[in-house]
Amino acid sequence: MEIYLREVKEQDWRSVHNYASLEKVSRYQPWGPNSEEETEAFIQEAVKAALEVPRTRYAYAIMTQGLIGMAGFFDIQTSGTGVSATSEHLKFNRCP
Repeated sequence: MEIYLREVKEQDWRSVHNYASLEKVSRYQPWGPNSEEETEAFIQEAVKAALEVPRTRYAYAIMTQGLIGMAGFFDIQTSGTGVSATSEHLKFNRCP
């Protein structure tokens, strides 16, 4: 199975929300469970951050071939004091 990263797109919000709205996924995260509005705002911020110069946030969808939906999300943020990274994942169904 091939796994690759791609820039987050606004239409990804539903895939992200499918797991970001679950309490069991966000239990140990500083966010969530998210409302639809919170997930949409998160994705919009990530898309906007990709256009900033200098770029300090790198939000990527983790994709897999042969599966429906995103395999997860990877978010790297840089600042003058260092780098922070978070990642989340979800369960997928195989394409027919």
